[in-house]
Order: sequence, then C-alpha cells, then structure tokens
Amino acid sequence: NKLVSLKNDVLIDIVKDLKNNPKKWNGLNFILNPDTKYWDYLLKQFLALFGMKRLIKDAVPMIKICSNNWFFSLPVIIKLLRNREIDIDRYFELEKIITYNFASLLTDFNTIQKELLANLGVDLDPFIQKITYAFLPPMVFQLEEFGLPRMISRKIQTSGLINFEDPTLTMQKTLEKFNEIGCDRIKSIQSLDDFDKYIVDYFFEGIRKG
Repeated sequence: NKLVSLKNDVLIDIVKDLKNNPKKWNGLNFILNPDTKYWDYLLKQFLALFGMKRLIKDAVPMIKICSNNWFFSLPVIIKLLRNREIDIDRYFELEKIITYNFASLLTDFNTIQKELLANLGVDLDPFIQKITYAFLPPMVFQLEEFGLPRMISRKIQTSGLINFEDPTLTMQKTLEKFNEIGCDRIKSIQSLDDFDKYIVDYFFEGIRKG
C-alpha cells in the first residue's frame, strides 16, 4: 500500500537493480545536498532506471535550474535554460513530467530502497517533496491551479502580506487569508503591474465563487 506509481514493470526493475547493484547507490545521500553539482549522477541513474532515459538531456539541467524556482523569476529560469534549447512550452512540459511521473516513481524507489538498502540510512523524502512541488512552497504550486501564477505569489510573499513558506498553511487557510486581506489590498502591492492586477482580479473572482 506504500507504492503509488502502479508501474509494475518499473518497480520490478527497481527491486532488481537495488538487489544486484547496491554499491551503485552508495552515494544516494548526495541528492539531499543543496549544491546541485552533486545531483547529476543520481538524476541520470533515476531517469534511466525509471524508463525515462530519453529525457536525461533536458530533464537533468532543468531540475537543477528549477531548484531556484522560488528565487528566480520564470523569465530568468527560461533564460538560464536557453542554451539547452528549452523554451517555456518545453519547460512546463518537463515540469509536469517531473512533478508527477518522476516524483511518484522516486517515491516508490525511496520506499523500496529503505527496505533493501536499510544500511545506508537514507530517506529521500525531503528531495521528493521539493520535486513534487517544483521546488516551490506547496501552496504556491497549488495556487497555480486556482489561476495565481508563481511570479505573483512571489511578489505577495515579498510584500509580507502572506507567508507562503509557513509549513502550517493549508489551502483552506490560504484562501481564507486572501479573502480577509481583500483584492484591493493585494492589488496595492507596488511591484504588481497592470497585467498582474488583471490576473489578481480574475483569481479573486474564482475563489469567491468557490
């Protein structure tokens, strides 16, 4: 019941690899290092093991640069990926694959490796949580489904009106905060441009109906 991906063929490959090549994973804890230069080898191994080898060329640099999602604006992220020929459409295509398919398989890998490689004492959950939410605060990632782009959430965070990094925040509490603060006060944030304010109006219309 702990397995989530339901990809039996991949799960079998994971079990076989961990049992037959345990030494290959001795550096598993490197993926928990905040310095992304230590991620390359393991990301390539994960993608290959999960049947995603064709994505290695784009996904590895994307994940590493994506780790700055909450600190860099989207245009800056895309600019950093330009030499990899990853445009904004490809970026979001990859992000969907990484935050859903890759994250669920990595969750299963973690469950299995904690049993088969218990001697390592490594838990990948902190990294999996970051991957699942594209290295954004969970509420910021989820608010995009309600129509509020991450770049506007970042401006709200900087203004101090809402702390999206608060680990106790739930979606219900977050929406309540928005309605308590009100649309006009959010739109008064100086860093918001006219298009941002249009998006904020649209967002509030949606959450009021909800």
